Amino acid sequence: MLVSRTIRKNRVIYLIDGFNGNDALARSANHMLVAGFYLLNLGFVLLRMQNVSVIHSVEALVEYLSSGLGFVLFA
Repeated sequence: MLVSRTIRKNRVIYLIDGFNGNDALARSANHMLVAGFYLLNLGFVLLRMQNVSVIHSVEALVEYLSSGLGFVLFA
């Protein structure tokens, strides 16, 4: 979430310049890029957590989810 907010805040300046000063179009494009960022991350998490055959207990589930979340956070 912090990454998305930072990118959103800093990218709009470049988009306004790229859209020749059209502020409304730049902000709309920035909104779509943020949504794409979240969808890409969600897809990556779902793809990473596709293999559920290793889960046999609650401990294994917690370990699997925490390793998957840690991988996404640090990748």
